[in-house]
Amino acid sequence: MTRRYLVSVAVTLGLVVVASSQTLDPRWLPQIDLRQISIVGDVFGGQIVTGKPFSATEERHTLQVLGNGTRLENSQSNRLYRDNEGRTRLEDMSGAITIIDPVAGFRAELAPKTKVARRMLLLGAFFRGAGGRGAPGDGNSFLEQYRERAAKQLEELQNARQELIQQAKAAAGETENLGNQNVNGVSCQGTRITMTIPKGQIGNDREIKVITEQWFSNDLGLLVKSSTSDPRFGDTTYQLNNIVRAAPDPALFQIPADYTITGPPLPPAPG
Repeated sequence: MTRRYLVSVAVTLGLVVVASSQTLDPRWLPQIDLRQISIVGDVFGGQIVTGKPFSATEERHTLQVLGNGTRLENSQSNRLYRDNEGRTRLEDMSGAITIIDPVAGFRAELAPKTKVARRMLLLGAFFRGAGGRGAPGDGNSFLEQYRERAAKQLEELQNARQELIQQAKAAAGETENLGNQNVNGVSCQGTRITMTIPKGQIGNDREIKVITEQWFSNDLGLLVKSSTSDPRFGDTTYQLNNIVRAAPDPALFQIPADYTITGPPLPPAPG
């Protein structure tokens, strides 16, 4: 999970960092800590996608059968939404809600029971300044100080990403193109990857084959269905059902008026 998250962080930072020539307004900048600046998670592919609105039910299922016949089975169902401008909303089965708004520049985690919204800034909004305060190139300006810190973090994450990519290539197995197919109502491109663990590599007395099938929709810019069969850990499936390719209600991407908002204020709008 950590490796997957690092890759998503690195990719997303590359998408949302804005090298603005404007400087940051001292009225709000000192209140921001880099630990409060968020990135787009990998539920929606770790990227901002515009012009492809949809809503769907995300279903995850795992099944592991132990040697004595005991079945370990777990399922999870979440609701996903995305509008035309790339805003997203995730409603997980615990009741928690996450809204990511790349336009306004924030991520909000909503707790419906307590009506509290924890807001964090996206990096694009973090660098969006106003008022023209501070000269570009001035090492003492707010923009230069914070841009340097964020750039250093981005470089570290990109290096980690490259390392993980190399590891993934080294571990990659045989890849088979499954062609195009209609999956859950949308056109998808299929791929099957077979990874073989040779006999004796992990103490196994025979070779182990791990088979993964993935179906990706270019129309949605998302993975629609996947399955992995691994003799060591069991079977894992993922899919999007009840896909509606239309813009959801705009209110779904807003923090309700009766919620208490914690976290840094939003920066001034550009322009």
